[in-house]
Amino acid sequence: MRRKNFAVVALALACLLAITMTDISCVSAKSAGVKGAKAKSTDFRTIKVSWDALSEKDGVEISYRINRAESKDGKYKIVATTKSAKYKDKGLTPAETYYYRIDAFDSEGEELGSSAIVKATVKKQKKASLSVLKKNGSWFDFREEAGQKLYKYDTLQGACANDGHAYLTLYNREVEKCKIVKVKLSTLEVEKVSKPLPIYHANNLTFNTKKNVIVATCCRVKEKRAVLIDPKKLKVVSTKDIKLTSKVKNLPSSVLNSYSGFTAIAYNEKKDIYIGRLRDDNNVIIFNGNLKPKKYVKLSGKNEALLNQGMDSKGKYIYDVRSFKGNKKYSMVTIHTLKGKFVGQIKFPFGKRPGNELQCVFHDGDQFYAGIYRTSSQMHDTKKNRVKRDNKLYRLNNL
Repeated sequence: MRRKNFAVVALALACLLAITMTDISCVSAKSAGVKGAKAKSTDFRTIKVSWDALSEKDGVEISYRINRAESKDGKYKIVATTKSAKYKDKGLTPAETYYYRIDAFDSEGEELGSSAIVKATVKKQKKASLSVLKKNGSWFDFREEAGQKLYKYDTLQGACANDGHAYLTLYNREVEKCKIVKVKLSTLEVEKVSKPLPIYHANNLTFNTKKNVIVATCCRVKEKRAVLIDPKKLKVVSTKDIKLTSKVKNLPSSVLNSYSGFTAIAYNEKKDIYIGRLRDDNNVIIFNGNLKPKKYVKLSGKNEALLNQGMDSKGKYIYDVRSFKGNKKYSMVTIHTLKGKFVGQIKFPFGKRPGNELQCVFHDGDQFYAGIYRTSSQMHDTKKNRVKRDNKLYRLNNL
C-alpha cells in the first residue's frame, strides 16, 4: 500500500516537474526580450530605431512591433511591424522627443519579450545633399549657352519649372531688367531666351500650372505688383497690382500700415493658392488662384538673420530661401506648413564672402533644384574690376 502511494506521489511530482520545466522554458524565452535597442534622429523628420535580432529556431519566424509614445510613461501606439531589426520612423516633428519600445513575437503568435524604452529628439536641421548639373563633363553654364555676356544679363535670380522645362532669370544691374532663359531639363538645352522684361531683380519666379503662366515678383519697394508671363513666348501678358486691406483675415493693422510689397510669391498647385512673403515683416499672405489676398499667416520658429531670396511651395509645405548675410557663412531653406507651423531647415554650404548666394529652390514634379549665384565681389562696376561671376544649378537630393 505504501509502495502504491509512493508511486502515485512520484508520478505527481514528475508531472509537476514537467509543468514547471515547461513554464520555466516559456518564461525564459519571454524574459530574453529584445536587446540592444537604440534610437537616433537622422534629420528633422526621421528617427532611426534599431535593435539586436533574435535567433530563429526550427523555422519559426520572428517579427517585431515598433511602439511609440510622446513621453516615457505615455500611451504607446504601434507604428509599424517588421521582420527587420531596424526601422525609420518618418514624418516627425522637429525638436520633439519620442520614446520607443520594441516587442518581439514569433509566427505562432508567441510573445518573446520587449526591449528597454529608448528615446531620441528629432533634429531641427539637416545638410543639403546636392549634385551639380553637368553638360559635356562640365557644370552647366546656362548664361554662356544662352548667349548672354558677362557684366550684362549675367546674374541668376528667381527660377521655376514645369513639365520638364526650367525658367531661369538673368538680371542686368545696369538697366534693372531681366531676361528669362528656358531650358529643357533632360538635355540641358537652351530653348529660348526672352527679350529684356520689366521685372526688376526678379527675386522669384513661380509657375501657375492651372493657368499655364509664369508669375514674377519685382523686388523694388515701390512696385507692389506681380508680372504674368507667357511660358511659350516669354512675353509679359499682364501685370497685377497687389493691394492689402483690412478684409485680409488675421492681418495686423501694423502690417497693413507698413505694407511695402513682397519679396517673393510661390504658387501651390495642390491648393490652387499663392503664398507671398511680405517685405520687412517676413511672414506671409495667402492668396487665392487669382492673386487676391485672403489671409495673413505668421510663420513659427526661429527667424534667421539672412537675406531673403526666392520661395517655392509644394503639397502642404512652404520653402523659404535665404542666403548669407554679414558673418553668416551659409544659406538656408526653412520649411513651414501652409498654416505657418515650423517643420525644419536645410543648411546649404554656400555663403563664403563676398558672394555665393543661394538664390532659389524650385521643383519639377517631385524633383527639386537649387540655383546659386557666385561672385568674387558685389561691386557694380564689375567690368572695370574684372569681377568673376557664374551661376550654377544643382539637383537637390534630400528635400
